[in-house]
Amino acid sequence: MDADIVKEVEFSRRMRGYDMGEVDAFLEKIEAMLRRRDLETENLQHKLEELDGAREAQTEKLSILNGQVLLAQEENQRLTAKIEELQKELEEKEAWIETLEGSLTSTRTNLAAAQSETLAAESRAKTLENAAQKQNHREELQKRLTNAGSAAMDSLKQMSRSIKSLKKK
Repeated sequence: MDADIVKEVEFSRRMRGYDMGEVDAFLEKIEAMLRRRDLETENLQHKLEELDGAREAQTEKLSILNGQVLLAQEENQRLTAKIEELQKELEEKEAWIETLEGSLTSTRTNLAAAQSETLAAESRAKTLENAAQKQNHREELQKRLTNAGSAAMDSLKQMSRSIKSLKKK
């Protein structure tokens, strides 16, 4: 039932019955109430449509946000995998560095030993050089002595000849 139906209702008239003014007043009151109800229903319908539109917009936003959350989760998984890969690589490099540090320590020890051996060898070489110089000096002296001895022998021979020649004369 709506206000237009109430407005169009007409009752037949009889002598003994209800007061037509009261009935008309009551019908006008019901018509006004129905019109208010219809207006409120229409307003509520508009609000409902607005709320449905807002709900749809919120649903769309929620869908977009859910999509973004899924993308963020996928990115998070990708980054987590990359971090794990980099951590493994870092551990391998740290192990390699430890190996290199061990090799470096060993090399430094070997270098120190080699330096010590080099110093000892240089010292021995210096001693041998000095000995060789002394040997060369001795040989030089021996040559000189040999030459001097030969010269002295030659002189003696010459003197001996001279003496023999003097004796003969």
